[in-house]
Amino acid sequence: VADQYSFAQRKTYAAEAQGWSDKNWAQLAEQGLLGLPFDEAHGGSGYGLVELGVVLEEFGRACVPGPFLATVAAAAVLARSSSDHAPTLRALAEGAPCALAPNGLGVDVLGARDDAPTLVLDDEGCALVPAGALAWVQGDALDVVRGSVHAEQPAPGVPVAIDARRARDVVAVLAAAEAVGIAQWCVDTAAAYASDRV
Repeated sequence: VADQYSFAQRKTYAAEAQGWSDKNWAQLAEQGLLGLPFDEAHGGSGYGLVELGVVLEEFGRACVPGPFLATVAAAAVLARSSSDHAPTLRALAEGAPCALAPNGLGVDVLGARDDAPTLVLDDEGCALVPAGALAWVQGDALDVVRGSVHAEQPAPGVPVAIDARRARDVVAVLAAAEAVGIAQWCVDTAAAYASDRV
């Protein structure tokens, strides 16, 4: 991760149309990282949230751009639902990205793309909105890795049979793992700066 996501490399990726590297994303799929949270029968690696959390912590530490958190969190939720999402899971494992709206469509949506489905979580439940069904609106953001995107108009989606609270818990655990990595980078960087100043 450190070899591919230096500060200079992240600036290069940010200048690309989608804000991240297609080559690096394809490597994540080849390594099986996009399929970590679901069974091998669906093209996954058969691991769980603990293993995925370890990867997300390292990705947070390296500030890895792209829809990794959105895609694997959506996959983890779909894998835990009682409805059949086998084709979607297989596509995600093979490298198809997925957007995630953990608090509905009116606020920041992670990994929003015209060619990707969007998993929407709100108080009414959970649904998978097909690619191209939403019109994205860019907003101002401090997060240069993910930006700020929302959809002004909702769109119908395929219901996902999972308790909304459980789905949000899964997303929260994975987002927290990434945040731990980001916080560790902040501590390490501040300590290195302080030692250089002494």
